Amino acid sequence: MIKKQPPSLRRRYIGLTLLLGILVIGFVVNVYLDLSEKNKLATQTLSEIDQHLNTIDNIRGHTSVFYRSVNLFINNPEDTDHINNINNALTKAIEQSHLFKSANDKQEISVLRKELTSKLDELKPLISLLVDIRRDANKQYPGMSLSANIMAQQQDTLKGKLKILQQEIENGDYFPRSERLLKELFEARLLVEKEISQIRIYIANRLALFSDEILSNQASSLIEIHNTFLKKINVIQNLYKHEPDSFEGPEGINIIKELQLAWYDNFIILRELSESDHWREDSHLMENSIAPKIHEISSILFNINQYLRQQKKITTESFNESSQALFYILSIIIGLFLLYIFMIQISMEYMVFKPILNIAEVMKLKAFGHTNKQFSEKQSKETQNIVTAFNKLENKVSSRTRKMIRAIDESRAAVKEAKIANQAKSTFLANMSHELRTPLHGILSFADLGSSKAGKIDEKKTRQYFDLITESGQRLLLLLNDLLDLEKLESGRIELNLQNNCLQQTTHAVINHIHALSEKKNLQVSVNCDECPETIVYDDEKIMQVINNLLSNAIKFSPENDEIQVILKSTRFEDENMAEFVIEDNGVGIPDDELDKVFDKFIQSSKTQTGAGGTGLGLSICHEIIKLHHGVIRAEKKTAPGARFVFYIPITQKKKEED
Repeated sequence: MIKKQPPSLRRRYIGLTLLLGILVIGFVVNVYLDLSEKNKLATQTLSEIDQHLNTIDNIRGHTSVFYRSVNLFINNPEDTDHINNINNALTKAIEQSHLFKSANDKQEISVLRKELTSKLDELKPLISLLVDIRRDANKQYPGMSLSANIMAQQQDTLKGKLKILQQEIENGDYFPRSERLLKELFEARLLVEKEISQIRIYIANRLALFSDEILSNQASSLIEIHNTFLKKINVIQNLYKHEPDSFEGPEGINIIKELQLAWYDNFIILRELSESDHWREDSHLMENSIAPKIHEISSILFNINQYLRQQKKITTESFNESSQALFYILSIIIGLFLLYIFMIQISMEYMVFKPILNIAEVMKLKAFGHTNKQFSEKQSKETQNIVTAFNKLENKVSSRTRKMIRAIDESRAAVKEAKIANQAKSTFLANMSHELRTPLHGILSFADLGSSKAGKIDEKKTRQYFDLITESGQRLLLLLNDLLDLEKLESGRIELNLQNNCLQQTTHAVINHIHALSEKKNLQVSVNCDECPETIVYDDEKIMQVINNLLSNAIKFSPENDEIQVILKSTRFEDENMAEFVIEDNGVGIPDDELDKVFDKFIQSSKTQTGAGGTGLGLSICHEIIKLHHGVIRAEKKTAPGARFVFYIPITQKKKEED
């Protein structure tokens, strides 16, 4: 009878894994394709909304330039640049409004877009009218035009007619019967002169923007003069009825009366203009037409902006829902794998663990001489191989165990040494690979780009490539110099040039050297050196390098328009007279658990790893230089936001030099 072969656990587990894997992969692929399509559509919609929002911002910017240029033109109409700016801003705003369209627009946004374009187009004729009015004084001030051109002519005619009547009597061409006639004519002429003077005062008051009460009183005075003049003319007219021999009199008085009445009608019109918005037509046009249009455009832009932001919010929520769905899918996948592990656990319990326990028990009994104990027949192929190999291995176990113990002891020592060396190598290579590759990649990329486009690009672009190559080269040179400086400092191959120096002068020299960096961010560097010793023994070049590194870091990570404080003073530190240098900024700061680590090579604070640049060697070099001066440098905890660095160096190095 042929004995049945035991089952293979490997085949069972591989088959189960393949089956479950196919099911999971099919499900994931199906869901992934669906979510990818939704995310693609959401991303496209968000990109289009962002483009629309950018277009709205551009239109709002051009509208602001347009309105500002209009006001500048009103103040200085002779400057043609203002008109050009007005037309350019309006043209660009209209062009942007035509760009603001999409095939997916809904009815609301379509109506707002058409209304926006319409309002912008309506500004064109208004601007042309404004330019025409502002450059023509008669159109700009219709009341002044009426007064200066029509009413002034009427008053001149009145004066002329009255003068003719006076001269007719005074020259002896006519001898009136009434002695009052010449007197009345003279008084009438004086009233005309007074009327002319008063109308000029009225216009001057209006131009000076006097109060309505003053203008009303002035107008009442003119009306009173007018009524007095008419009464005077009526008296003269009655006198001329008894003067039949006068050649100019009766007809001239009729003309004077008609002119005065016509002048009064024009004065009523002038007063209406003076007391209305039409006194200055350009201001009236601005306040009642152009400014409301701008306000309407701003309102439309605001409504469009609100609508787009609402759509962006809806799309973003949809995108988040898709992401949440993906999270649920991943949860389901994890659940399936947990189920798979559970099934494997059960299978291994009955097919692996129990048979192995049986084998272990039998081996234990055989080890104590119970040779009659047999292995269970319910075995898998793998456990059966274990039983078969047991007898072959039993004789060699002792010798191999001894060899293994020796090998383990040796390998542990080797592994420990290898880990230390490998960790140091990995840290150095990782940092150097990144720091060297970045500038080298920049140099090669822009050099290759410049070479491939040689003769095809302009000088400005070529210079830009060379500037970028130079910048990357300088960064690479800085890294190499830092590495060389650090190596020299650590190996003790640098000798200090110790002399009496002034720490205050050294500090101000560094501040002046990097003034361009602080000025670029509008930073104020204040130095308090009231308690600083006059002279200190140190290497001026090396301490200047330390201050430069600390101050450059403070400028780099400080917010714009802020202040950096530097304090210099003498203090007692570690039972020795020391010079203390403190620098504080209000930047991102350093976490408390990283205050000691920032002086390690290639280590940067987690709050400053923002792409601001740097090799991670600056503070290490500072540490070595201060250490060489027998001093101490450290980063201290700061309650307010920002970083605080302090270093101490002995005021005199005599004792240290002797050592």
